[in-house]
Amino acid sequence: MTTTEHLENIKAKCRANLALAEKRTPGRWVFSQDYGDERMQVVHTDEDEPWFLVEETHGAPHPKCNAAYIAACAGDAERAWLSTADEIEGLLPLLGRPEIETPLSRYAHRRAAMILAAWPEDSL
Repeated sequence: MTTTEHLENIKAKCRANLALAEKRTPGRWVFSQDYGDERMQVVHTDEDEPWFLVEETHGAPHPKCNAAYIAACAGDAERAWLSTADEIEGLLPLLGRPEIETPLSRYAHRRAAMILAAWPEDSL
């Protein structure tokens, strides 16, 4: 896979994740451990329709054992996917002219290398 193809695949994965995120319950999600060691709470903070996911932290795993992680990611992951896709969009034109080396093209290659390292082919 070429660098350009790899970056295009990363951009496509980010866009697909964003499309999936549009289907989640909108609003801010927070994680709270104010209920002691025995349980934790994930709160959707939409005032019109508040609801909670509570899971036990001791004993058998609760079916929603990833709720805290999901709450921690909601919003932040979406912003990361959006910024990564936009960064790739801006880098691709700078990477397509290897015969021209400028400080900007060197910067683009360094940025692309960092993105590629964070998104190995087998993660796509």
